Amino acid sequence: MKIKKEAPPIEAKRLKEFRRSVLKMSQTELAAELGKNQATIQRYESGVYVIPGEVVKLLNEKFKMSIKYFYFGEGRKLEGEEKGNVLVKDVKTLANSNDLMEMRLKKAEGHITVLIRELFDLKKKVAELSADRVRV
Repeated sequence: MKIKKEAPPIEAKRLKEFRRSVLKMSQTELAAELGKNQATIQRYESGVYVIPGEVVKLLNEKFKMSIKYFYFGEGRKLEGEEKGNVLVKDVKTLANSNDLMEMRLKKAEGHITVLIRELFDLKKKVAELSADRVRV
């Protein structure tokens, strides 16, 4: 009688697919990049070991693997692999945000300059009052 093996978790399948289709690496090559050994990668991909969060984070940092894709199967496999017009929109949004921040910074610098002048004027008045008290 054959014992039916459980299918590996979907994340294990996604790791294997990402390694093969996107990275085009062997288990040994990926293991070296992640500081693991080939047997560990094989166990992740077969579902024997649960893939730790720090490994997923490392895949994201080193190879830009989308965490949303890895856990939920949504979106693209690589971060930043969006369609061109989405990236253009994001760049424009960043540029507008940058312009707005620069305007706010200039306004804040103006307020700081006024406050510094007022502080020096107050300091001068305090010094004058102190000098008047000493004379009295």
